[in-house]
Amino acid sequence: MKKTINLLSILLLLLAISCGQQNGGAPSGNDNAQNSDSARWAKEASDRYRKLTYYYNNNIHDTLVMMVPEVLDFCREHELWTDFYDTWMLLGEEYSFSGEHNKAIKIVQEMHDDATKRGNKYGLTASEFVKGLVFDGQLNYGEAARSFETALANYPANASPFQKNSIYVYYLTELNNLDQADKMRTTLTEWRAYLEECRKDTTIKPIQFDNWMYYYHHAGYIYYMHEDEYDQAAKQVDSVVMHLEKTGWSMVTRNEVMDYRTQLAIAKKDYTEALKLNDQSLRKGEAIQQINELNKRFEIDELRAQQEREKMESERRQTNLVMAIIVIVLIAIVIFVLSRLQAARRLAGLKAEQERIESELRIARDIQMSMVPHEFPQREGLDMYASMSPAREVGGDLYGYVDNGDQLYFCLGDVSGKGVPASLFMSQATRLFQTLAKQGLQPAEICTRINNALSGDDNQNGMFVTCFVGLIDLNSGHLSFCNAGHNPPVIGGSESHGDFLEMEANPPFGLWSGVEYIGEEIDTIQSRPLFVYTDGLNEAENQEQEQFGNERLLSILRNTHFESSRQVVETMTAEVETHRNGAEPNDDLTMMCIRVTKC
Repeated sequence: MKKTINLLSILLLLLAISCGQQNGGAPSGNDNAQNSDSARWAKEASDRYRKLTYYYNNNIHDTLVMMVPEVLDFCREHELWTDFYDTWMLLGEEYSFSGEHNKAIKIVQEMHDDATKRGNKYGLTASEFVKGLVFDGQLNYGEAARSFETALANYPANASPFQKNSIYVYYLTELNNLDQADKMRTTLTEWRAYLEECRKDTTIKPIQFDNWMYYYHHAGYIYYMHEDEYDQAAKQVDSVVMHLEKTGWSMVTRNEVMDYRTQLAIAKKDYTEALKLNDQSLRKGEAIQQINELNKRFEIDELRAQQEREKMESERRQTNLVMAIIVIVLIAIVIFVLSRLQAARRLAGLKAEQERIESELRIARDIQMSMVPHEFPQREGLDMYASMSPAREVGGDLYGYVDNGDQLYFCLGDVSGKGVPASLFMSQATRLFQTLAKQGLQPAEICTRINNALSGDDNQNGMFVTCFVGLIDLNSGHLSFCNAGHNPPVIGGSESHGDFLEMEANPPFGLWSGVEYIGEEIDTIQSRPLFVYTDGLNEAENQEQEQFGNERLLSILRNTHFESSRQVVETMTAEVETHRNGAEPNDDLTMMCIRVTKC
């Protein structure tokens, strides 16, 4: 489905290139020769890109990979930068969809560096788009959504709308995976407004616009089904049909619409209509799945079971079957007794092994907890407290601080994954922070060096760390900080009594080497509490898998009278436990609160 969406985007992009060549107008005067050469080069680039899309569409992987460098050189020579980044993006998509994520990540980094050097916003958007595909292929829907959201936010105003509409499709897919219904509704509204702007563009053919509207209503159908608004979902299906009547039906789209209507009938418990629609479906695999669901509704399986029981009754009357059953029963008894004896021995061995593992894990937990501080600076004008609660015996969260006289370094981070591998990665990051902070480096330089140490060929498992690193001058309250892909902290002292801190979007540690991290600063945070946390807080789930959420987090902090940093952390811990209502923790939970009251 995802590669199909991208194929449509590529076809639309080729149509746009073709229209641009046909509608470009006729040059005059001395510019004729130059414009003629430009038109010829643009057509040559378009023809070469069309060949690449043929290889892409037909899964001719090796030829595509071999031909891309030649096309890139041609576009670079003639400064056809949109064609240049579209070609490069196509290679990144091919690697992503074929599961070669390391190669795709390399494409992202190279494309990003090249576009940054040239100051080309379209190239930066293209690299962010391919990065989103890589995260999606790794089932990291949160990071994928953030990449697509960044691509949409930074999409050049003067660029072709074709790729932007494709990004909307992917972004809505990730929001659906993350179950973010409110954001889906907002994004659908934004996309609708953008499509209305596209409608005003006289260079866009109606059939191209109808193709976009098909995917817009497709996304709307998924949203309304998720919200149980079946009447609205039915309207989206009718709109899909309307646009397909204009653009032409295929067997795939016809059966997709039939599936939509079947699902709607099942949701409305109109099983007779659902069976009727199901019989008309041509997609055999999905039809079987739907028939099985309907069979359960109508107890068809029970009817088949009854037939089997009648057949067994008939066979029981045969003497040879009775004798066979007696023999089988005797054999089963012998096997059962022997298996119970073996199981008892295995159980005793497993219990001993389990006790050994649990003992080692307890030791590992004690070692890990000893790596994070449990006592904090006791000095006038500074109030600091932090806590960490692993979801398992050992976890991947980290925090720490280094007190260099009047300079207080601190960090808080979250390693991808949980358990022993995450704890080992966490220990590396913690040691690196302690070492670099003691050297008196700025947070951005600390982040750059930690990233270079954790990324590269040694990181075979592709693990990464999100982290917030800060430095407070206790004489002035000045805060220097660098955020490496971490959740935004909450800072108090405003009229709203607390807001999320807006920050640069640096990548997490361990993904790409050679990244120069960008630091930021606040003149003073005196009497402004700073609350830093991991996503084990805002993503904590209760028995119904409802998340704690950013809004609840912000509301609690705004309505909590600050007595001490410890009181803030313990209040939030109690609120999370109340929200979980007995549910097991789904992630490690770490929080830190700092307040400078006197400078």
